Amino acid sequence: MQVREIYCEYPSGPVAIATDRPRFGWTLSIDDGDSAAARQTAYRIQLFAGGSVENNAAGREPADEPLWDSGWVESARSQMVEYGGR
Repeated sequence: MQVREIYCEYPSGPVAIATDRPRFGWTLSIDDGDSAAARQTAYRIQLFAGGSVENNAAGREPADEPLWDSGWVESARSQMVEYGGR
């Protein structure tokens, strides 16, 4: 199972966000043929400044500490997850 698309306040890849408590969402894709049995049971959101997680993971930008880390949340929720940082 992989995250296919990530949303913030609905659009994918927004340029600006006009709220202090943005809401996140994502869609999942299932790689194997047994998609009926697969489901999300938990999530973790990490918010970084100045670049994407993909760039940080690939070493293209310095990996900083996240501005916010939701921690491991046991939930099937994948839409309208509110930012919990300051």
